[in-house]
This record gives sequence, C-alpha cells and structure tokens, in this order.
Amino acid sequence: MKKRIEKKPFKPLRMFHMSIDDMNMLTSVHHHTAIEISCVISGKGVVESARGEFEFETGDVMMFSPNDKHRVKNYTDSIDILCLHFEPHYIWSVDSGFSDTNLLSTFLNRNDKFQNRLDKKHADYVYPRVVACETELINLDEDYEAAIKANIVHVLLYLLRYCGYVKKHKMSSSRLYNLENLKHSMEYIDSHPETDLDLDVIAQEANMSRSYFCTVFKRYNGIKPWDYITIKRIDKAIMLLGMSGDKKLNIAFDCGFHNTANFYRAFKKITGKAPGDYESGL
Repeated sequence: MKKRIEKKPFKPLRMFHMSIDDMNMLTSVHHHTAIEISCVISGKGVVESARGEFEFETGDVMMFSPNDKHRVKNYTDSIDILCLHFEPHYIWSVDSGFSDTNLLSTFLNRNDKFQNRLDKKHADYVYPRVVACETELINLDEDYEAAIKANIVHVLLYLLRYCGYVKKHKMSSSRLYNLENLKHSMEYIDSHPETDLDLDVIAQEANMSRSYFCTVFKRYNGIKPWDYITIKRIDKAIMLLGMSGDKKLNIAFDCGFHNTANFYRAFKKITGKAPGDYESGL
C-alpha cells in the first residue's frame, strides 16, 4: 500500500545546520519562498548569487530574499552554517500576535545597495540574536516562541534602521482584512498543493480580484503566486522522496504535476538537482 503523508501547511519558521554532509544540495543553484538569515559557525567558502560572488568565513551573516537564487560555490571541510528560514507571513500575519509589514522592507523593498553578506559591524549585532533563536528552540523554555519572534523583530528593525538597504519609500500598507484574507489563501495553497490550483479560485479565497490578488501576494511575500505554488509542490515532493518508495510518476501526480516532464523541469529549476539525486541521497 502506498505510504501517505498527512497534509499539513509547512511551518512558517525553521532552523537547521548545514555541514559538509549537506553541501551536495547547496552547491546547486536553488531558491525558496522563505527569507533566509544564515550564520557561519565555522569554515569558509564562496557563495554565488544573482548579485555576484562573495566570500564568507566564520562569524559572517548571509541574507537572501524569497526566490533569490544562490548556491555555495566552494567551501572548506569544516563548514557549519546555521540557517534561519521564515516565511514573510511569520511577521505580517495578523493572527501571529504581531504584524508589521514595513519590518520586511530589507528583503521585500530592497535597493541596489543590498548585499547578501552583512558588513562585520552589522553581523556582530545580528549573529548572536540568530544563535539565540536556536537556543530557544533547543531549550523550549516558557514562551520560547515569543522569545524567538522578539529576536527576529530586533534583527529586522536593526537591518531597517542601520544597513541602508531599503528604498526611500515605505512598503505600501494594506488593510488588516486584506492580510487576513491573503493568509487564508496561502493556507489553502499549502494544504492543497496536489490539486489543480486556479488563481481565480485562490483569489476568491482571499476575496480579491485575480489581478489585485497577484499584486498583493507579490508585495507581501516577495514572490509571484505561481512561483510560490511550484516551490511548495517541490517541497512536498522532496518530503515524499525521502519518506516514500513511490515511483516518481506517482509522486509527481501527488504533488500537482500532470506529467513527469513538467515535474523534472520544475524540480531542476528550484533545487538544481534531479528527483533521483534526492531519492538516492547524492
């Protein structure tokens, strides 16, 4: 019998370490829906992004906006990178207990001065607060989730005030009910990545016209709706490849793709790898 994975929305925040054992995936060009702030715990290397190449070493902080294509080009054997990923709605969602769209401006309204690697003086402020988030996740002390959110808000506020990476005009604000409806539509996507999703239907879930929905979605997530949908489908495919013995055609269908050609094309575009590379652990 085919092994089924329970359908749940992906968590808006996660942290993990990337070491030499994981570099086989990061060395291919990849991108995701989350904002990424990563701290180099040890080692050094070179990252390639749309803004060019840059070196990194122990103590550095690297940042990537949603849908930013990047890869680790080379690295040392001692590499250890602490990665913080959070979806933009982790900050702007009304039901999260805190909502401020302008805090995301460094990533969603950035100017030409934006750099993927923070200057040392800024890294010295951001680095310990990202590490503190991991400590909270490990210890799970009382109100640890609030402590994590507080650290991230401090980081975003610091980036906004002192790094000079934001365009002069603020991100245009939206009424609270628009954000609530947008979050509802995203939950619908996350819970149904395998279905024949239609932008008109999804926009209706948000009580918006299709064109306005696409505009609002890009403004507050830094990524177009269809790109978001495709990445979420590939996220599910990666999970199934690691937990199921299904044939790739079945996995493609289970993730909303009608044929393996489209599945392979999307998989390669997003991860830089073929499905078989994940299945075999290459």
